Amino acid sequence: MRLPFVALGALALVAVAGATFSVREQALVWRQAGGPERLPEAWRDPRGGPTGWVFLRPGCSHCRSHVQALRRAVAAYPESLQPQLWSRLVFVGAPGAPAGVRVVPDSLRGVFGVGIAPTTWWVNAGGGIERAWRGARTESAWTGALEFLAVPAARAVMR
Repeated sequence: MRLPFVALGALALVAVAGATFSVREQALVWRQAGGPERLPEAWRDPRGGPTGWVFLRPGCSHCRSHVQALRRAVAAYPESLQPQLWSRLVFVGAPGAPAGVRVVPDSLRGVFGVGIAPTTWWVNAGGGIERAWRGARTESAWTGALEFLAVPAARAVMR
């Protein structure tokens, strides 16, 4: 059965609206749970652009799974783009972070009120926290989320 073009367009519009609502809903839930709305300017990437902040705990098995899934997701990108993706990530409390990842002191978990590990923030170019994950994610989840970082990373490779 083939759907008419108008029906396909309507389905696409509903999917985009649903995804937009979901992202906004995640940000709202995060803020209601006491998370900050914005990353302080002192901690933003000086190059500008989006970043992913990954809060981890040493010895945490869920954190280990989270990072392993991230490694597999980044490995699926072209090799020329991988260093740029890693450079857009910030690890908090992460001994043995992948090369190129910015590592900041574990004490920031307390400063930002992050009690659950792993927690991941998707921070836009203006410092706003657009999404927040609590708990480990799969390679598939990371693959989709890395698109948030991939466009600025791809631009940097093309320069």
